[in-house]
Amino acid sequence: MTKLHVSPDLSLPLDWMTLATVVYGARGSGKTTLGSVIAEEVTKAKQRFCAVDLKGDWYGLKSTADGKGDGIPVVVFGGDHQDVPLEPDAGTFIAETIASMDQSCILDFEYFSKGKQVRFLAQFFETLYDRNRDPLLLLLDEAQRYAPQKPIDPDAAKCLGAVGGGLAARVTTDHGARTTEGITARQQRFLDAAATLTTLNVEVSRETVSAWLGVHPRGGSVGEELKALEDEGYIRVDRGAITVTDRGFSVANIVSQEEAIASAREGLSSRQRRIFDIIAAEHPNAISREAIAAKMQIHPRGGSFGEDLGRLRGRGLIEYDRGEARARDFLFAGIGV
Repeated sequence: MTKLHVSPDLSLPLDWMTLATVVYGARGSGKTTLGSVIAEEVTKAKQRFCAVDLKGDWYGLKSTADGKGDGIPVVVFGGDHQDVPLEPDAGTFIAETIASMDQSCILDFEYFSKGKQVRFLAQFFETLYDRNRDPLLLLLDEAQRYAPQKPIDPDAAKCLGAVGGGLAARVTTDHGARTTEGITARQQRFLDAAATLTTLNVEVSRETVSAWLGVHPRGGSVGEELKALEDEGYIRVDRGAITVTDRGFSVANIVSQEEAIASAREGLSSRQRRIFDIIAAEHPNAISREAIAAKMQIHPRGGSFGEDLGRLRGRGLIEYDRGEARARDFLFAGIGV
């Protein structure tokens, strides 16, 4: 089993990423250094992390200790060493970006006032909770500054609710009942979905597997994950059809459809989940755009409503034709039988 080697005397299981851990220590006691070591170990395990850096300390992860070589391939948002700038009101956008990217990242808030830090992070945490569906370790430096135990303003209360109430467990999303040596937790999830769909005798393809996992089928890393599984002999891909090999079935975890639908829903925004639930409740029948809008109490021709339907369709969760939406059959194969 993959281990995170924190020191010669301490190794943590990879599933430690799914736990919420608090590190206490006086100033200068090595808390940030510990976080940096964990970030390096998580990277070696082919997993992602996101470090919230209030003082501009973490950018050094991009180079070796002597500064002469490359370190971790990490994207720095904000600060003196930024790859991408940060704006105080861009928390939602940055969270959506990080949820969809494959690289680890650092959010450098050195030049943000405390008020701007809290405002940004309230948006960021809330959106990340909704959108992130793949393992992501949050390293929250100086968390008491933006998520205090007794928050005074609403944004700080949002941060505390997210940090203390499940975001850590959510963004370090479950590695599954078993993670196979030699493949990442994300690849295991793809294998589990493909194996489960096979047992239901329904279409097994990039589109259906991605829909079950709550990711876009044309996301750049989807093909890479499937290729890695094929290279390891766990699946075969032929003209878009996926076949799980005997070797793949021997290490796959079969999940329930209810779990899969829950996973797909959580890859959506709260509004998109409500729309999907309305459509799914009508399965196997279709429901008109107007009827959905009436249930949502929104205008049927609103631009954002069309975007939400497009997202559901793009993720393979619904069919949409001539103003009517219908949940895809494979999501419900065997339920109630």
